Amino acid sequence: MNAAIIIAVLCYVAMTATANTTNATVPTNATTSANATVSTTTTAPTTTTAPATTTVPTTTAAPTTTAAPTTTTTGTTTTTAAPCVDDANNCLQLAAYCTSAAYKPVMLTRCQKTCGVCNCADSANNCAQLSHLCSDPTYAYTMITRCMKTCNLCAGGTCADSANNCASLSYLCNDPTFKPTMQSRCKKTCGFC
Repeated sequence: MNAAIIIAVLCYVAMTATANTTNATVPTNATTSANATVSTTTTAPTTTTAPATTTVPTTTAAPTTTAAPTTTTTGTTTTTAAPCVDDANNCLQLAAYCTSAAYKPVMLTRCQKTCGVCNCADSANNCAQLSHLCSDPTYAYTMITRCMKTCNLCAGGTCADSANNCASLSYLCNDPTFKPTMQSRCKKTCGFC
């Protein structure tokens, strides 16, 4: 149900419940957006001799409007999922490698949409305790496939490569000569986050 309709119904119920009191709260505007709810109310005395623009009707559902409304803004928190995208341009052509033992770590990191891992979550219960193994080459495959969230490999994570050719250099991730450079420049591709 539309939030504006819900607000209008709630305001009408509140208005009819307080119509016989000396002061009534009259909603004059209700607007919703993805990030905020804006509710405008004014307090008007209930009287039958006041002009029509300030009289609170007791038998109609339409609220009345006054010249100087009071605005109350209440912010709401909206969580938006990170967009599910592939970081590499050739993921569709390489989709068969999503399940390859040799290429799966790189594919799950760079081709999340193609490999279908956008709803990123840890599948193991003890990933937090094992987070120090995320960059250990001995456990890289297991950690990348079972602890993607803990190892910061989900789309929109803070782990990123600073070089633009990491995918083509991924074979150097665990090479003793190049590992320090790969850890600093290609940490997402190599799973060093």
